[in-house]
Amino acid sequence: MSSQIRAFVRFLMAKAFQGESYEIKPVWIDRALAATLADARYSVRERGDENIIAEIVANGNSLPVFFYRLGREIREAEGADSPTLPVVHGLMREVCSCEIYFSNVIGVGLQVIHGLGTVIGSRNTIGRGFRIYQGSTVGHRTVGEGGATIGNDVILYANASILGPITIGDGVIVRAQTIVTADVDSPEKSSS
Repeated sequence: MSSQIRAFVRFLMAKAFQGESYEIKPVWIDRALAATLADARYSVRERGDENIIAEIVANGNSLPVFFYRLGREIREAEGADSPTLPVVHGLMREVCSCEIYFSNVIGVGLQVIHGLGTVIGSRNTIGRGFRIYQGSTVGHRTVGEGGATIGNDVILYANASILGPITIGDGVIVRAQTIVTADVDSPEKSSS
């Protein structure tokens, strides 16, 4: 199954960057695929590998997650200055119309739903089961500012933003068209 994803990555690289040669090692692709499969199964456990791979190849919701996981693999192997990282980031922008920076640390269960215009800026720490919808941003208010710390099972609905070096607790739901610029406790903490 990973051979289908390897061929897909080779196709994308050749199509988007004709004449340039960037090495995407098969082990990076295999690890990124394994992580993406785990992400997809976090909330829907019975999904089969074939279904998830077909969604990746068809530019479904799992493709930007796959690109993020691939970028993280490359960053871990070659460092933040790898010449391949901007290429993978460019593919994510071009093919998926969204951006997830590879300096983020994101737990298993990442979901990008209708990712058009979605941005997860740099240097954020995000827990398990993070779900982000179209037009949403996790970003900074000023240049050089630290990233957000986001707990487990947080949902960021359409056109909402989390901005600045703030902390968002476990289980927080950020409604559509909301801008969050201050810490938000977990629902359990705020009700006790």
